Amino acid sequence: MTYIIDEWNLALCAIVTVAMQFTFFLIACTCKFDKVTDFAGGTNFVVLAVLSFFMAQTYATRQIMVTVCIVVWGIRLSGYLLYRIIKIGEDKRFDDKRENCLAFAGFWTFQGEWAAVLSPIFISAILLFLSGIPLLEKKADERYYTNEAYVAYKNRTSVLIPLPPACYGCLPHPLKCLFCCEFPLYDNKGDASEKITITKDLEGESKPSEGAERV
Repeated sequence: MTYIIDEWNLALCAIVTVAMQFTFFLIACTCKFDKVTDFAGGTNFVVLAVLSFFMAQTYATRQIMVTVCIVVWGIRLSGYLLYRIIKIGEDKRFDDKRENCLAFAGFWTFQGEWAAVLSPIFISAILLFLSGIPLLEKKADERYYTNEAYVAYKNRTSVLIPLPPACYGCLPHPLKCLFCCEFPLYDNKGDASEKITITKDLEGESKPSEGAERV
C-alpha cells in the first residue's frame, strides 16, 4: 500500500477535496453562476474513490466492486445534476448568494466537508427529506397539479425506485411509502390547491363589478 502523509490517505483525500472545491468555487464565483456547484460535489466522490483505489494497490474483488459502484453512482449523480441545471438555467438556492462572495464560499466550504467527511446516509437524508426530492416535487405540484395528465403521471411513477409505471400505479400508498420512499411530504396537493384558490380570489377582487363598469 502506498501512502504519502498518513496510512489511510485521509489527509491526501482532504487536500484533493479542498483543491477541487476551491477551483470550482473560483470558477463559479468569478462567472457568478451555479452550473458547476452540484457537479463539483458529485465528481469529488468519483475522484476520491479512484484515488483511494489505486493508492491502496490491493486490487481485491470487494474493493473493485465498491469502487465501481461509487464511480457509477457519482457519474450518474453529477451528470444528472449538470444536465438539470443547464436545462433550467439557474439554481434558486443561490439567488441570494451569487453576488455575496462570503455566503457563496460558505456553501462551498460545507460542500467540501460533505464530500470529504459526511456519510452517504446523510446525503440520502438530505435528498429524501430536505433539499432534493421535496423541493422538486413541491415546485412541480404547484405548477401542474391542476393538470390531470400530470396527476396520473405522478400516481404511476416512482419518485426514487425505478419500477414499471403499470406495476407502480397499482400499488397501495402504504406500500409505496414503505418500499419505494413515496413519503407523504412529497404530496403538495393541499398547498397547490390553496395557492390556486388564493390566486383566483385575488383575481376576482381585482375585477370591477358590472355596476362599476357602467358608471
